[in-house]
Amino acid sequence: MDARRLENVLFFRGLGNPDLAVEIMDVLKEYLGHRPTVGHINYARFGDYELDDSFSENEKIRGKTLVFFECLKKESVMVRFLQLCWAAKHQYGAERIIAVLSFMHYRRQDREEHIHEIWRNKWLVQQMKFSGIDNVILATPHSEQTGVNFEKEGIAFRVVDMSDLFFSRLRPLLPESNSGNKVEVYAPDEGSISRAVELAKRLKLGVLFSLKNRGFNNEVELVEADQQKIAEIKRQFSPFLSLEYATPTLVDKAIIVMAEDEIDSGSTAHAQAEQLRRYGAEKIYMVFTHAVCTDPWRRKLFSGDNPFSQVIVCNTIPRGEEKRTGGKVHDVSIASPMASELLRVLQNITG
Repeated sequence: MDARRLENVLFFRGLGNPDLAVEIMDVLKEYLGHRPTVGHINYARFGDYELDDSFSENEKIRGKTLVFFECLKKESVMVRFLQLCWAAKHQYGAERIIAVLSFMHYRRQDREEHIHEIWRNKWLVQQMKFSGIDNVILATPHSEQTGVNFEKEGIAFRVVDMSDLFFSRLRPLLPESNSGNKVEVYAPDEGSISRAVELAKRLKLGVLFSLKNRGFNNEVELVEADQQKIAEIKRQFSPFLSLEYATPTLVDKAIIVMAEDEIDSGSTAHAQAEQLRRYGAEKIYMVFTHAVCTDPWRRKLFSGDNPFSQVIVCNTIPRGEEKRTGGKVHDVSIASPMASELLRVLQNITG
């Protein structure tokens, strides 16, 4: 991409995950041969604690495309992000705003059948539209409904797929295909199947899946096999033929790669790993994108006899010292796939 095509593009780092933003910029530098200009945001408050955030050189924003890196894990960060985007577009005259989000808040509150629950996913998408955001690049959304909500609001939406990243990290850990070992990718629930299928295609493996219900109080329980539901899921993912419901016979003596979008409390992942062990799984590797990690997640995920041979997580959400595990969880950076997706969007915009 010609450097001159980025003359009208400004880059800004938010508060949620600034280290990842720096990594993405480093990757962009490798692609472009130079480091794009990063603008500065003065994050501040008045004496009465009201927000006083501002762009240090707002006069340079008019007519430009803004790329805003953020992790929407906390409500406070989300509000500041939306206000800054609104100001950039409606107050200072930015032509376009591209939000590069490593994580998006309210990722689960998107089910319209849950009439008791405010559909905050849709609300947040509409707030982004109102704030002037034109493009969103998001790492592994919790469900496809998030993309549907963006499309309904006219926001161009792209998902950053982690399959290649996990493939590179897992390949040295797994036996060769001609070794005679049985290796399967495992989807813990229906929502994880599409991600598991993409990873399985890269690894040239089959997919086993289970089903679970999330109750009113957000507690999760495993459910028994429903043959009609299983047949429906298999038809949905046709022509991917190697998709089966996880049974003791299929799991016995297998090496399992459990693929999840996130770890929250860790209790469900631990329960399913324990079930796979009871079914006879030889090893269990777990990969997931978002370290939500609500306390006491370490105690729940690794309780008793740790069922995981290795746990791998992306750096979409910063894990400070309070969420470290002494080597039980291994980090991989999503900077490269995020930068690649951003570069594609910029190429389409700049022509």
